[in-house]
Amino acid sequence: MKQKSTVKIDENLTNWLESGRGVRQCCCLSPTLFTTLYDEEILKGVLDGQKKVSIRGRNINCVRFVDDLLTVSKDTQTLQGLIKGLEVAMKKYGMKINVTKTKFMKMTERENMGVVTTEGKIVSVKTYRYLLFSN
Repeated sequence: MKQKSTVKIDENLTNWLESGRGVRQCCCLSPTLFTTLYDEEILKGVLDGQKKVSIRGRNINCVRFVDDLLTVSKDTQTLQGLIKGLEVAMKKYGMKINVTKTKFMKMTERENMGVVTTEGKIVSVKTYRYLLFSN
C-alpha cells in the first residue's frame, strides 16, 4: 500500500514523501505520532470554543490520555456540538467515533439526555471507569 507522509517541524511542513508502510501499532512512536495528530489537527479548534465546567476551582472541558478523551459539558446541546465537531474533524483523516466503545454519563435527572453520532446513538451509563479510576 503506497502512502504519502509529511513531517511538521515547528510550523513548517516538509514536502510529501511516498512511504510503503506506516508505523506499526506496537511501535513506541505510534502513541507519540497519534497524539501529535490528535492534538494538532483533530482537537485544534473543536475544544477551543467549548464552554468549560468548573471542577474544584479548575475550568476544564476535557481530560486526554493518548487516544482516550473524556469530555465535560454542562448540557446536552454543548456535548452534542462537541461530538459533531469531533466527527467533522476526524472525518478528514478517515477516522470515526466508535459508538460501541463510547459512553456518556449524566450527573443530573433534570435533563433527558441523548447523544448521537452519524454512526449511531451513544449509550448512557450510570458509572464509568477512566484509566484506573472509577466513580
